[in-house]
Amino acid sequence: MAVPARLRALASEIDRAAAAPDAAGRLTGYFEDSNAIYAGLGSADVDRVRSYALAALARTAPEAGIGAAREEIETGYSAGPLAAAARVVAALERPDRDWLDLLAAAAARVRGTDRKVWFDRIDAAPRPEIVDTATSDLVRAFIAVSDALGLRPADCAAILNNAPPAFSAAVRGALSETRPSLCCCRHHRSAPEWAARRPLHPEVWGTPAQDQDWRTASLGDRLLGRPAVLAFFYTRCTNPTKCSRTVATLAALQRRAAAKGLSGRIAIFAITYDPDWDTPARLHRYGTDRGLTFSAHTGLLRITEGWESARAAFDLAVGYGPTTVNRHRIEVLMLAPDGRIVFDTAGRPPETEGLLTRLIAACTPG
Repeated sequence: MAVPARLRALASEIDRAAAAPDAAGRLTGYFEDSNAIYAGLGSADVDRVRSYALAALARTAPEAGIGAAREEIETGYSAGPLAAAARVVAALERPDRDWLDLLAAAAARVRGTDRKVWFDRIDAAPRPEIVDTATSDLVRAFIAVSDALGLRPADCAAILNNAPPAFSAAVRGALSETRPSLCCCRHHRSAPEWAARRPLHPEVWGTPAQDQDWRTASLGDRLLGRPAVLAFFYTRCTNPTKCSRTVATLAALQRRAAAKGLSGRIAIFAITYDPDWDTPARLHRYGTDRGLTFSAHTGLLRITEGWESARAAFDLAVGYGPTTVNRHRIEVLMLAPDGRIVFDTAGRPPETEGLLTRLIAACTPG
């Protein structure tokens, strides 16, 4: 089936899902990066389908789209997914205050790639009457959140001062200076930074993994017996807020952990999604460029046998196009010494201090 016909068929499925009584449950499946519907699609086509589904959720059940919208707005660079995610945020009845910072940051990221967007159909070419862009949708979402929280321009001044000028001007012009300022505390819901995960099947620990120095050992030999942070990445990733940032965060964590006397007591590793392309030489260069110091307990790995089984065991949210990864979520896990996954970042960008705090706690007796 030709890709355009395939995309039209997926759009029809999304339309039917959006019209169903259980629209929320049916639509959320389109945000699983490992969903078989994305197999073989290029990244641009994956973005088009996800954007279409996000826009459908914005119309029908925006609360069900919070997770997918947050991932896009925190890490996305593509205009379509960012605009659709902004529409989800704009439709929330009780949005959190932290959306404002995220929306302004997204507006800065998309400046160089902004374009017209539309979600009434999945066609690739814009029509003359289309005027919406990712930035205009981000502006509307910022205003909607401000309205819900009762904020004035002065309340958002710090955010707007650091936002792109066109974005700031549009927001300031839309917000009323005379609207009363309300306490937004009652609207704030602090999402947990970590989410518990299930145990892994014991067979995964026998999986052979080659490191950046061509040494091969099992995952169990590398990860079991001490608290460990395990991330996933690939060197061809073009989104700097995902893989590059993740590996740089691991490097910062390694330095902070060493300063706390944890060297040798913890493990810090990252496994590539792209083992055929990511040779040890590429892994070594990628890690070095981002500040990693390789050791027996810190490194970048490629699984040389059994990648699909390991991918399933870790329940990784990653999909593949014709040549490489077409989309993935951020995956950073913390493992207990016995190999249980005790925390993960649930798709959020990892933070050095949060990881360090949990490693210190795991290494503290009692």
